[in-house]
This record gives sequence, C-alpha cells and structure tokens, in this order.
Amino acid sequence: MEPSTAVIETVADATGREPLALATLYDFIDSDALDSLFRSSDGEVSVSFTYAEHEVTVHSDGEVAVLPVFSGQDPGQ
Repeated sequence: MEPSTAVIETVADATGREPLALATLYDFIDSDALDSLFRSSDGEVSVSFTYAEHEVTVHSDGEVAVLPVFSGQDPGQ
C-alpha cells in the first residue's frame, strides 16, 4: 500500500470517518512526493505533518502513527 493511501485509511479509522469525508491529503502534503520518498529510500525514513487535525508520522517500515492535535485547550477538558 502506498504511504499516502495508508495515511488516509489510518486517519479515517482514528477519527471514525469515511476516507472520502476527510480533507484532500494533497492540501496538506504532496502525496506524490510522499509516496516517491518512501519508494526510493533504502534507509530509515520518517515524515511528520498535520492532517485533518491530527499529527501524522509515516515511517519507512510502513507504520503510520496518528495523534490528535489540540488547539490550545487542555486535552483533559
């Protein structure tokens, strides 16, 4: 699976939304460049960016980590 597809699916799962209900990934990061970076890399690579109010980190081993971004509020509130 391409990293860009994995990001969309992982964020959709994390937010309980349908993938097509999310903002277009390309509005946040060049999805072609993201896929190309991991396709051409021989070593360990990770890329982090904000997408759909979440901090997303894509790792070269295929892991996609998603954490919510809190906008100045205490996350416990």
